[in-house]
Amino acid sequence: MVAFLSYYAALYLTTCAPGTAARPVDLSFAFARLFASGNWWAHLQTGQGMLVYKWLPGPFGFAMLLSFSTLVIVSLLTKPEDSMRLETFFDRMRRSTDREDLPNGQSKPLAADRGQELLLLDVGAWFTAARWHGFFRRYHEDLFGFLLAWAVVGLLILSAWLLMQIGK
Repeated sequence: MVAFLSYYAALYLTTCAPGTAARPVDLSFAFARLFASGNWWAHLQTGQGMLVYKWLPGPFGFAMLLSFSTLVIVSLLTKPEDSMRLETFFDRMRRSTDREDLPNGQSKPLAADRGQELLLLDVGAWFTAARWHGFFRRYHEDLFGFLLAWAVVGLLILSAWLLMQIGK
């Protein structure tokens, strides 16, 4: 919500131009004109409210900065998640879900043992030596899927190129 509201507010601000002054093209100039005007309310009433604005990098960057700052501040001000719930969640993420025939009470096997560990789940530990031990064996399925996806992309590009060669 912060990103959405700040993005549209910043874009609206770039359209504010009291009198016959030219419309500002960047956000810093729009803020300078707002603060230089003696009456903010009158200045803001000169803007154009639109559903679709021309994309400008200044308002986008402003909205991203404000939304990420809000995310960090709110996460620091709220109470942390219970460590037991977090450990239970990540334990489930590290286990294979393919085995449905296990007896009640027996935990599912670790995905790393079956080559199905999730590569992006361990992104925070990539720079430790332990994570690189058995890397290709643990992440076999993710790496194979990644390479297969790039092979499909290559085939799509090749087929598009071959299709363009027909008319020559």
